[in-house]
Amino acid sequence: MIEWQFTPEDVARTRFAYSPLCELVLSLVVLRSPARHSLHLPWVRSVRPRLSDLDLTELFALTPVQGVVADFLSPPPTSPLPDFAAELDLVRTTPDHQVVADVADVPGVPEPIRNRILEDPHGAVERISRTLRVYWELAFVDVWPRVRALLEADVLWRSRRLALGGAHALFEDLHETVTWHGDRLSATDSWHYSGSLSGEGLLLVPSAMAWPTVRRWSSRTGRRSFIPLAPSRPSGRPDNSRHRRRSSLCSDEPAPAYSMPSTNRT
Repeated sequence: MIEWQFTPEDVARTRFAYSPLCELVLSLVVLRSPARHSLHLPWVRSVRPRLSDLDLTELFALTPVQGVVADFLSPPPTSPLPDFAAELDLVRTTPDHQVVADVADVPGVPEPIRNRILEDPHGAVERISRTLRVYWELAFVDVWPRVRALLEADVLWRSRRLALGGAHALFEDLHETVTWHGDRLSATDSWHYSGSLSGEGLLLVPSAMAWPTVRRWSSRTGRRSFIPLAPSRPSGRPDNSRHRRRSSLCSDEPAPAYSMPSTNRT
């Protein structure tokens, strides 16, 4: 169980942003686990032929289907409307020591891949960044405008809930594993943590590729540690549980999920 304690300042500083790079990194998981992300199966089928000549072995090793993803691959968005190229530049500037630490956190990285990265972290980051850029162009750039429109609508919907009903309205239906307790937010997780947000608030990040699972990132810096990802509303519209619609990235209306970055890992 993870629990974050909120002060009034934390509630006031709760904010929203989306991340094209985060979507791209999560899509690497979807590619290898379409049964768990069946909503996106049409997208998987459409992009796999385009990727036949692209070596994704290194990226797959750093983004396991279950477990910790290398943190440097998806830095938290620094703007409410981030640009993919700007986010990729942040990856390129990752310090060597962070690359080494983040790779050590990822379970099951094959030894040849781990050794290649650790021998030259800077070169590895450049190589991985180039692969991400090519992967973006082949698999994601065409669907991104529609995903972005959906995420923007969802941010608007959640922002209105926060403004009209406060934290309770915002978090009450974020995900079945996430519960608001008045001054605390808890999330069911295999990690055990309880602490304060220290006035920094919470950054909420919608995601289409995460649907419908709950995932977690971890960070040695303490700036971002646990990120539950939970289903959110199609097109940012109010929910009707009996008539809720879900659709794929290859249909007229992609479906989002929600991400909650937060604080320290123990």
